[in-house]
Amino acid sequence: MNKDSETDLNHYALVIPAYNEAPTIRDIARRALCFLPHVIIVDDGSTDGTSQALEGLPVTILRNKKNLGKAASLWNGFQQALQQGAQMVVTLDGDGQHLPEDIPKFIEAAKHAPHHLIIGARSREWRHIHNPRVLANRIADFWISWAAGDSVPDTQSGFRLYPQSLLNKIQIKHGKTRGFVFESEVIIKAFRLGFKTVCVTTTSFLHAKARKSYFRPIVDVWRITRMVFVQLHVSGFSPAGLYRTLRGRDRRYFPFLVMHLMCIGTIWVGWSWTAIGLAGGFYILRMFAITGFYHRYFSHRSFKTSRVAQCLFGLLGTFAIQRGPLWWAAHHRIHHQYSDQKEDIHSPLHHGLYWSHMGWFTLKANNVTHIEAVTDFAKFPELRLLDHLDGIISLLMAGTLYALGIVLERTAPQLQTNGPQMLIWGFFISTVLLYHSTYTINSLCHRIGTKRYETHDESRNSFMLALLTFGEGWHNNHHHFPASARQGFYWWEIDLTYYGLLVLSELGIIWDLRQVPEHVLKERRLLCKEK
Repeated sequence: MNKDSETDLNHYALVIPAYNEAPTIRDIARRALCFLPHVIIVDDGSTDGTSQALEGLPVTILRNKKNLGKAASLWNGFQQALQQGAQMVVTLDGDGQHLPEDIPKFIEAAKHAPHHLIIGARSREWRHIHNPRVLANRIADFWISWAAGDSVPDTQSGFRLYPQSLLNKIQIKHGKTRGFVFESEVIIKAFRLGFKTVCVTTTSFLHAKARKSYFRPIVDVWRITRMVFVQLHVSGFSPAGLYRTLRGRDRRYFPFLVMHLMCIGTIWVGWSWTAIGLAGGFYILRMFAITGFYHRYFSHRSFKTSRVAQCLFGLLGTFAIQRGPLWWAAHHRIHHQYSDQKEDIHSPLHHGLYWSHMGWFTLKANNVTHIEAVTDFAKFPELRLLDHLDGIISLLMAGTLYALGIVLERTAPQLQTNGPQMLIWGFFISTVLLYHSTYTINSLCHRIGTKRYETHDESRNSFMLALLTFGEGWHNNHHHFPASARQGFYWWEIDLTYYGLLVLSELGIIWDLRQVPEHVLKERRLLCKEK
């Protein structure tokens, strides 16, 4: 490096809190020294020889006699860095999940935003791998962003750059119980002090020698939640902060969360057989629209129908609130092209059970309709219109159910229902049940059940899921021969969707249902095994 750049880097310090990180800490420190000359390791009472692992490296080691927690270690590291004259302090974790090679990104960002808190937003690939904590992290991002007053994409990342001006002003409790609360509260307090955040994308992964995370889901989530609630209360539950947070979120995440939270409304609206009957009937109707038309027609063209029926059943499919027919079919065709490979965006093998079940579609990048995958249907303008208006159609459906409840309350009081009750049961509860029933095919049907055929993926047959999803649970059958209108290949494999399609065929609404050829039934058969 030249003299000017070396002078600039002398104003930086790297702080790494470490507790029992002997297997990884030397490798991290050695790589970090390639980018910053001042590295401070805070050994937080380790008992595995963490400090000894650093012998011979030109780093500053601070040793706590006993374990004080991450918050205290960071705080002590900050004070040491400031005493050394650091104007910028970078932090990263000692377990190897952060790449020191990403440090230049923070340095470059600091040149343009010298008084900002810079956060390393972990790549989506890392979130896929760490699926057990993905949901908790995304929920924390929302609430902490609201308390801070603006959207922050990865509030739980420990890879950060703190300017000296922020560290000199901020005062936060840093006792042992503050652990994971500390870094969340820093973001909120920084905004309150007038410091904004800038995010840089970082690559993170599980180090081969990394130890198990010290994050305790129940205790630490409770502590963070309690701190955030206090901060929200102090800010008066800022409407402006909520608006800015929602504006910065992935489009589908917050509505999806609201759909679930609204189910709690049953506490206030109660129930009636009318409302439950509507919820059940609407579930059946929309499940058939998804399985029979979104899946077997738009995705696989397993039968033929008229343009009018195509549009009407496409409209009915949008009532399921799973986007438009083109978006749905395009993603499904791509799934079959790369089933259980890394390119399969909802493969539980590569991205985890949570992500394959419901995480993948909350990502803004996956809101795109891949028209090139559905050119056969994209030529119909009415189907394109359904894809563009799916959100408005959902709102109109909710309003219609509410209005129906009001009418029934006035004209048929013996039914003991009303507008709010019909809305909660017919729209929210029925839709959430429909969501998770259909999502099981992406997640559970690639993990549990039996395999009849060798399909080069982990698709499986499940009797219970077939009942729940009207035949979609015969998933290994389907991946063996996707073009068939019938997924239950044998008479004992119940396929309610296929029975419904037979009725429509008898009525002349659809025709030319594709069947499974006899030779296909016998090809690539395996000994069925439960898993």
